[in-house]
Amino acid sequence: MPSTPRPGPSKPVPFILKRPSQESSRRVHDCVIDAQLHMSRAAADRLLEATQSESDGYVLSSRDGRVSVRVSLSLAKVTTTAHHTAHGRLVVDWSRSLASKGGSRVLLSQTEMRLLAALLESEGQAVSRARLIKRVWPDDILGASDRQNALAVYICSLRKRLAAIGMRSVLQTVRTQGYRIVL
Repeated sequence: MPSTPRPGPSKPVPFILKRPSQESSRRVHDCVIDAQLHMSRAAADRLLEATQSESDGYVLSSRDGRVSVRVSLSLAKVTTTAHHTAHGRLVVDWSRSLASKGGSRVLLSQTEMRLLAALLESEGQAVSRARLIKRVWPDDILGASDRQNALAVYICSLRKRLAAIGMRSVLQTVRTQGYRIVL
């Protein structure tokens, strides 16, 4: 399958940046800045997932490391993406953890969302098990070999959820390589 050229930078993901209050004796005023952050799709997915967790604050840094700012983030709007697969149009609502095809939709766990994001980013190419494990459990102290079973369980679960919306064979196993979404 010939690889298609990657499109240019993806649409900016809009976020509202707020300076968090500090627990110190000096008074800090909250300020709201409406800003657009330009980042890779993978970074945007991780940031979106983090805003849905119970994290209190973040540190954003420039690429060159000269500027860093402590912020709290909240979504300005719902982020939805559409993906054309061999089995139809898959719409993913990243902020609500929903996948849909036509009128059918299914709720996905955060782990299934990370797994789906990694597979969709590969644009139809196989993604190795080791790469998926690193992406789905980035800060895990367990090694890749310890996560092989968990990955197999979540792949099975994601397949069942995709089948529930009419995309039964869109997630394929590629022998000796890993997994892929058929585009």
